[in-house]
Amino acid sequence: MKKEIKSFGKISLANIMAMFYGIIGFFVACFTFIFSFGSALVYGEENGAFLGFIFFNIGVAILLGLIVSIITAICGWILGLFIAVFYNMFAGRLSGIKIELEDVVEKEEKQKEKREEKRDIDEPKAKVEEKKEEKLESLI
Repeated sequence: MKKEIKSFGKISLANIMAMFYGIIGFFVACFTFIFSFGSALVYGEENGAFLGFIFFNIGVAILLGLIVSIITAICGWILGLFIAVFYNMFAGRLSGIKIELEDVVEKEEKQKEKREEKRDIDEPKAKVEEKKEEKLESLI
């Protein structure tokens, strides 16, 4: 059954996009933290105040990671809002995204029928093989 997406809810798409971008920002923050901590370990000994340097870099990395996560989530929300507005504007004129849907119940019934057909085909084969074995045993 073919369907067409005519429009998106602006706020709902913006919220979903913000969530995805926030998650991406979180992973960027994790990598930033790891690399910042690594650089603190490598270059910290040259400056003398090793512990202060490490804690400063860890603090900056956590703060930067938090800011990056929030900013990417906000950018994702704005981008999602723009995408929804433009899609809704052009989908009416050009046509929306076409998708093909299938009911799960129908799909399960088709799979069950295929299994039954396969079983019907396999059972006679098994009987033929049994008869062959019986003939071989009788010959021996």
